[in-house]
Amino acid sequence: MRTSVLITALFVAASLTTAHSDSSIHDWNRLKNIHRIVLAPVVLCTGALNIPAADSSAKEYQQNLRLILHRFDSALTNRLNELPNFNITPMNTAPSKIKNSSFSPNDIYLRPPGKQSRDWPSPDTKKAMILIKKLKVDGIIFSAMREPASIAEGLQISHQTWNINPFNIGLRHIKPHVVSPRVQSILINRSGKIVWQDEELANHPRTKPSTPRTLKADWLDATDIVASLLADSLGQPAPQQ
Repeated sequence: MRTSVLITALFVAASLTTAHSDSSIHDWNRLKNIHRIVLAPVVLCTGALNIPAADSSAKEYQQNLRLILHRFDSALTNRLNELPNFNITPMNTAPSKIKNSSFSPNDIYLRPPGKQSRDWPSPDTKKAMILIKKLKVDGIIFSAMREPASIAEGLQISHQTWNINPFNIGLRHIKPHVVSPRVQSILINRSGKIVWQDEELANHPRTKPSTPRTLKADWLDATDIVASLLADSLGQPAPQQ
């Protein structure tokens, strides 16, 4: 079942901890000139919504994914608008010449999102520059999302990477929890430069009783956390010189 993953002692869940990307970008010199930002709708970069639902469980999962996408857009918009230096406009409220055109957020990527791939979709910076100019803003944020997960109680193999002993392996008890969608967000400026990029995910304890309804609520709460982490990343002050 897609919404339930059993962790056993043979499964290494290194990616399930709350994570901040090591490949984050903060171009502080250019970021100080960014104030008016358009937020493009987040895209799902797997094919889960492109496959016809085979049964009611799959249909419910797809409905949850659509709710999560919408929740992320709303949460990120709200969190970014709380920051003092930015004025955020969701693309769906942008000028009518964009809303009424055939433009889709998928069009801005070099390859269409929704393909099963380990790589994040890359925005087409030339198209981004055209869009930024039309909207008369300083930059545009594009976000891509992977699917969430639900983790059952079990054991995880733990390994201390700092310990040179190759046999420093143990078992760690894992409590039931959900893993938020992993999200990568990129901010491109008027010159087509990536001035900010980050990637986040978060864990959230599983609510009892474990039902489809509480699973959906836990995923949405975890999605809120990810949006908050990304907003905090963009809004952090520049380091002192």
